[in-house]
Amino acid sequence: MILRKLSYSLPMALAATVAALLVGVSPASATLKAASCSVNEGGVTYHGAGWTYYHYTGVYDIIDYFEYTQDHGGNQTNVDIAQYDYSWGNGNVIGGRILTHYPTRTIAIPGSVSTATNYGFVFDRNNATDPGCDATTARW
Repeated sequence: MILRKLSYSLPMALAATVAALLVGVSPASATLKAASCSVNEGGVTYHGAGWTYYHYTGVYDIIDYFEYTQDHGGNQTNVDIAQYDYSWGNGNVIGGRILTHYPTRTIAIPGSVSTATNYGFVFDRNNATDPGCDATTARW
């Protein structure tokens, strides 16, 4: 079980690093918070992961964008992202791909507020109950 978790988390961490490099985010300009979750249903372990990129202006944390992925769910897997006073959902999260969501408006979180991002996953299964899990970043 530990080997399975390690083999899964290494590709996810590598994928996050590659995605950050491709998007052009430098460590000096953005901070990354990551979260992951898994649930076992019907002998299959479903995984979800999300990454929140933000920067601090001296007064506010500004959310730059979110990335997320899932493994073993069907193409109708859902993710709902909740951050401070912002929420957004996608009902077509294709497995094995890192997808990016840029907020539709500025998310400015006062520096004095402790916050976290929640990625709520519901994994698509054919003719069966869809399992779910929540991946929540550490508070900052």
